[in-house]
Amino acid sequence: MQNSARRRCPSAKIAGMTIAAEPRVCIIGAGCSGFTMAKRLKDAGIRVSLFADCSPEAMSGFAATGADRVELYTEPYARAHGTEREDEVLASYAAAGARAVELGLGLNAGHDLNLHNLARFAAEVPGLQEVSIGHALIADALELGMDATVKAY
Repeated sequence: MQNSARRRCPSAKIAGMTIAAEPRVCIIGAGCSGFTMAKRLKDAGIRVSLFADCSPEAMSGFAATGADRVELYTEPYARAHGTEREDEVLASYAAAGARAVELGLGLNAGHDLNLHNLARFAAEVPGLQEVSIGHALIADALELGMDATVKAY
């Protein structure tokens, strides 16, 4: 059986490639080439989210692409959690979050966030809309059970 809705879906030409208009989120890296592709995708009407290291200074560049959201890579925070560096590292994420909000970017975060470090991160990073916790959630569910894990988060 053919999917008639898919056949009718409009497409866009970007950098010589035909891309279906169905994608709502694209995560892009690779420096200048990534920014260029993000701009082209946004210009084609595709929702764009950039996955990036934490850098308050970089938020202006992300906003200039027209990106809808930025997802901060949180492994450095997870590694610093519970150490003498935690406050300093978390302050940089808070500054990046504040700058993203100031520029109108949606803010997501992910990588190595879990039951132990998520609450403080979420409380101190302004504008946080979504976190990627799937890996940690499933790992905890294997140990605690799904119901208990969901309640704990």
